Amino acid sequence: MAYRLGIDTGGTFTDAVLLDTKKGILATNKALTTYHDLFIGINEAVSGLLDRLNEQQKAISMVGLSTTLATNAMVENHGRNACLVLIGQPDHVTYHSTLRQAIGEDSTIYIDGGHKASGETNAELDLEKLESEIKNSKSTASGYAVAGYFSVRNPDHELKAKQLITNLTGLPVTCSHELTSKLDAPKRALTCLFNARLIPLLTSLISSIEKLLENHSITAPVMVVQGDGSLVYAKQALHKPVETILSGPAASLHGARYLSKIDNAIVSDIGGTTTDVAMLEDGAPTIDRSGANVGGWQTMVEAVSVNTRGLGGDSEVLLKLGVPTLSTERAIPVCQLVNQYPQIGKLLAEQLENDARETDARFAVKLLDVTNDNVFRSTSEKRIYEILKQGPKDLNTLFESPAFERALTRLRKRGIVNVSAFTPTDALHVVGEFKKWNPQDAINAAKLMCRLIERQSDKELDIKLFSQQIINLVIDKTCRVLLETTVLHTYDQAGLSKDMSADRLSGVLLEQPDNIFFDSSIKFKQPIVAIGAPAAMFYPQVAQRFATECIVPEHADVCNAVGAATSRVLQKVHGLITAPSEGLYRVHCSDQIKDFNDLDSAIEYGKTFCEQQAQTNAVSAGGQNINTKVSHKEVFVTGPGDYQLFIESRIVATAEGEPTGIESV
Repeated sequence: MAYRLGIDTGGTFTDAVLLDTKKGILATNKALTTYHDLFIGINEAVSGLLDRLNEQQKAISMVGLSTTLATNAMVENHGRNACLVLIGQPDHVTYHSTLRQAIGEDSTIYIDGGHKASGETNAELDLEKLESEIKNSKSTASGYAVAGYFSVRNPDHELKAKQLITNLTGLPVTCSHELTSKLDAPKRALTCLFNARLIPLLTSLISSIEKLLENHSITAPVMVVQGDGSLVYAKQALHKPVETILSGPAASLHGARYLSKIDNAIVSDIGGTTTDVAMLEDGAPTIDRSGANVGGWQTMVEAVSVNTRGLGGDSEVLLKLGVPTLSTERAIPVCQLVNQYPQIGKLLAEQLENDARETDARFAVKLLDVTNDNVFRSTSEKRIYEILKQGPKDLNTLFESPAFERALTRLRKRGIVNVSAFTPTDALHVVGEFKKWNPQDAINAAKLMCRLIERQSDKELDIKLFSQQIINLVIDKTCRVLLETTVLHTYDQAGLSKDMSADRLSGVLLEQPDNIFFDSSIKFKQPIVAIGAPAAMFYPQVAQRFATECIVPEHADVCNAVGAATSRVLQKVHGLITAPSEGLYRVHCSDQIKDFNDLDSAIEYGKTFCEQQAQTNAVSAGGQNINTKVSHKEVFVTGPGDYQLFIESRIVATAEGEPTGIESV
């Protein structure tokens, strides 16, 4: 028998699944994700699973890992500090609004160098300035991102800069050409920057998995689900963690297909932090060739076509002028926090006895252990961290000054601390739909929230009606995300511009179905396969609004872990042929450049190189029984008569297979 262990580390829970490739799912288990030490949550989930198995079932041949940690970090704009090195890039490249916003307070170094579109050197590489900048910098970077001008046509300067930075710092270095073969300097730089920020996060996760397997004497290879749904060896994933930014959604699609046995469906995965909506067509997820857009960040990572929004069971409930709204940021549910720290329950009761304050039912919690004081950018940040080392604190007493409030926001953005507040999870406890933790703590938090609303709006509220209002907000927002996703998919299928605001159209159809101009009703032709821990509590009502079937399959709460255990290995290699001058054809493949005097020879070389490289990459990623296919597309401009001017030829080689040493599912 071949047994696979699937693990998914999400924003709220870590899930584990044992799969028999012949019989299906044998056992599952869940535990809370422990941000301060990921090993604790993973160990609880996996050990609790393994303890129920016989010795034969513990003969595991592959461990598949999916995670939403990278996705969540991008949605919430959290992550470790990184330094961005721009080679030959004009200063105004960082004026690109998204890139400027992504850089934030991180360091940026500009040096001369870079190449032309033909791959020839545009300017000499200034390694002397780079060395000086790094030596004189007091950067708190945990890694470096290097993006050179036209590096996808010639990566030489990026590689030389990487070597120098590695020798000087010993820190991880990411080059933009390693992540994409496409042009667009700002997007490549942004993708590269996020990759550098995510390396420590994925390193911590994989180290925890390896420690756990060693403790259980499991020698099976660890493989990670990437954003396109394919598996790679964990060690390989460490170099390109940005490619795991949609790992969770990709795994959920494979898991949804495996659990539901449905080939065509709208798949919606609701977790603690995000809601991810995507399409299954003919049993496979649709792929976004333009690059994954996560939380508003447009990357160049080829991944499943998924609409990801900061909406989940743990979305923070905020009050704006007495009206409750849902934040895109995840908060720790109050009832969950009290379960971990019982003293917080006493604080809630005390707050109810005192006058209402804006920070009632809100607490700060340390997530990560910090060993380097350089991480802190102010004395206020360090002071808050020292206080929270002793345990969670209510914001009423934590905010000694306005500087503390700003410092907490910065620490939260970097994922060092988080806030506990009222969430939809608490609301579900109040109305009796969910009973994982003590409902009385959620009730007390709801009373504090209602008291604040009454003070701001002169309305007397019932806590159950208030909680149902929060649940309805989740349902309303979920409907909007689902409709927006289907509209975007329709645009894409029809070749229409996505600038035709799918969000605006969705808003009109859902919020004004009976306006003075037209009546509208919406019926989905495909069923909704709803997965994730809270799915059964929200999606039956969502499906009703779209007059379609709602399928919440068995084991929907651990679907991502199922997908991690059932995914395949897939590697793609892209090649490009250009014509820098008449009669000269230049092949750009990986870090190789080769010139030919005739186009047929160039194409033949490019196809062979890409096919062999894809095959090699698939084996290196952990694949066996590899099948490879190659396609190429030529672009010509037609002139008078029979004249044709060659522009370029693009080659794509795809190699796919099963994970090494195991049977297929």
